[in-house]
Amino acid sequence: MTDRSFTTSIYAYPWDLVDEGFDVALGRIADLAGCGEVLLTPCYHRGDYVLPHHPTHPIYFGEPGAVYFEPEASRYEATSIKPMVSHKVTDPEYFDRIVDAIEERGLSFGAWIVYAYQDQLAATYPQFARHDVFGTPYNGQLSLAPVDVCEYFLALTKEVMDRFAPSSVFIEALGRLGFPEPPKKQVVIDARSQYLLSLCFNPASIDNANDGMDAEGFRQQVLEYVQPRLMEAVKEESAEAASPEWIDSAFDGQLRAYIDVSRAHLTELWLGIADIIHDAGAEVHMSLVNEEASYGKDLDPQLNELCGRVCYEPRGDITTAEVDVLRTQASTGAKVLYYWDRYFESEEEASAILSSAVEAGCEGATVYNYGLLTPRQLGNVGAAVAAIHEK
Repeated sequence: MTDRSFTTSIYAYPWDLVDEGFDVALGRIADLAGCGEVLLTPCYHRGDYVLPHHPTHPIYFGEPGAVYFEPEASRYEATSIKPMVSHKVTDPEYFDRIVDAIEERGLSFGAWIVYAYQDQLAATYPQFARHDVFGTPYNGQLSLAPVDVCEYFLALTKEVMDRFAPSSVFIEALGRLGFPEPPKKQVVIDARSQYLLSLCFNPASIDNANDGMDAEGFRQQVLEYVQPRLMEAVKEESAEAASPEWIDSAFDGQLRAYIDVSRAHLTELWLGIADIIHDAGAEVHMSLVNEEASYGKDLDPQLNELCGRVCYEPRGDITTAEVDVLRTQASTGAKVLYYWDRYFESEEEASAILSSAVEAGCEGATVYNYGLLTPRQLGNVGAAVAAIHEK
């Protein structure tokens, strides 16, 4: 028999559980899909959705980033940023009731917190948005350099932990988010320029870097590199990659130096947020920092040691070797959970993929996403979960 400690979690939006009714929604999660944990978001980003079993709006246009609870204003006195509350929150006990219903159904509650990816906050506080080399504040991207942003996210995390006591927290978008290439264009921006356009030149980022370099002078050099390439761009992809080797040497090493400042700052923020989560007795659930990909988000691979639950998204086939590597990079005793966002179309398909995850050594799976899956797909998840416990 498979160890029944195998964790099967499902991501969920508050509106799905409330609008369908707790008995219906949590019944489907527990009985139909066979899941024992709900990863519920108290803070989410902009999105539009097809919600096939939603009783009133199966086509749903989401808000531009919001929190799904009534915040305690006194917690945010150290920052000028204030939480944007969803219109779905109709009373102070809205989120509390969802958490209570989850736990009364015998399910575990985990929090799924989205950090820097916030349209409404970036638009309301453009001085705290990520600025590119031209000084343009970006939609949906907060800079993580300003003190106000850091204090806001620390306060947000502390409130979620204090009030709702999740057993784990999935951390999303706590890093530099990259360059969102606009869809309306007649040219292809080369890879190196895209990378440079992903850098954060918010005034706070520049100030942080000024201790060890001429950060404003570096910004000017980046501008002089990017601007003519935009003007001369053609509809053909450049072969020049933004490789780690190029990043290390570009601009006489100043690019790497600038990134290192950001990485040190983000490490401090991550440690503060992880301390809040751990002090509350919960686990940090995250996608591990990849050594090469860490250039993209300014994250230090040493942050992997904070992780008690690893989000495993295989690049190809699910393999024991990949699972073992992830486990050794995370904290001692960490569990590897397969991120399950496809292969739901039949019982056979779902069972095959979940069996592969178990055989590779995964201690669980996280299903994406309750509101997006049909009852048939949820049933296929449940059949696969049941099958692994029968082996």
